[in-house]
Amino acid sequence: MGRETSKSVLLRRSWAVIELGLDRPERLNAIDDEVAADLLQGLESVAGEPGCRCLVITGAGRGFCSGQALPTAQSDPLPRRIGAVVRERYIPLVTAIQLLPIPVLAAVKGVAAGAGFALALAPDLRIAADDAWFTCGFAAVGLVPDSGASYFPPHYLGLSKALQLALTGERLSAP
Repeated sequence: MGRETSKSVLLRRSWAVIELGLDRPERLNAIDDEVAADLLQGLESVAGEPGCRCLVITGAGRGFCSGQALPTAQSDPLPRRIGAVVRERYIPLVTAIQLLPIPVLAAVKGVAAGAGFALALAPDLRIAADDAWFTCGFAAVGLVPDSGASYFPPHYLGLSKALQLALTGERLSAP
């Protein structure tokens, strides 16, 4: 594996490290069906790659991942099918990250919001740039945190801080 790309994801190997990069900087790497499918395919490719010792998940441009691609969701009756979207799109991604038998890092710059927040929390480690900021973001759109965004924060931040982030939508900055 040298360098493989899809329309929305870049897969690049350097020695024993593979970078899986969201590559839609014009949309702050928002996740829609295509991005989710490309990410999952990339994760499956990494799982079967001999000699890979580490995966680094990144985002192109000025943000890691702004979460669910809302314009796509608004053209679709998302509120009626949000459970299906979570089951079909996000649970497989988080599960695939968690099941990889190698260390997984999220290299976060700029925004990690909503499902992007969960995507940043699913790996084993997070490395945040000085401009990185995290927000649960679900409260702003009237949703309950999903995609791991209700599971990971209490484990990493404690219950009180996790609830504060989930209920207020406050930003958590890197420094």
